[in-house]
Amino acid sequence: MRYQEAVMHEIKDARVTILAAPSDLSALDGWRRNQPDIPNRSEAIRRLIHLGIKAEPILRDLLRLLERLQWDDEAAELDKHIADIKEALGL
Repeated sequence: MRYQEAVMHEIKDARVTILAAPSDLSALDGWRRNQPDIPNRSEAIRRLIHLGIKAEPILRDLLRLLERLQWDDEAAELDKHIADIKEALGL
């Protein structure tokens, strides 16, 4: 069952309040606008939570693989991706 179908059938009765910087909300809204099936911020936040949980083990494996490879001097963008993955994982 796809994520959206599973969530549609799940009762949403727990409220969570978060504080977010305007730049985070702007990034969230920008991401949501590019997703045709996400109607509101709440659904965007639920989807990103799901993606983050599913992505963590994948990112850890990817990080291990990337760190084993040798990069040339033109790999600054890849180094930035590695740094971003480490930051996302809290490393």
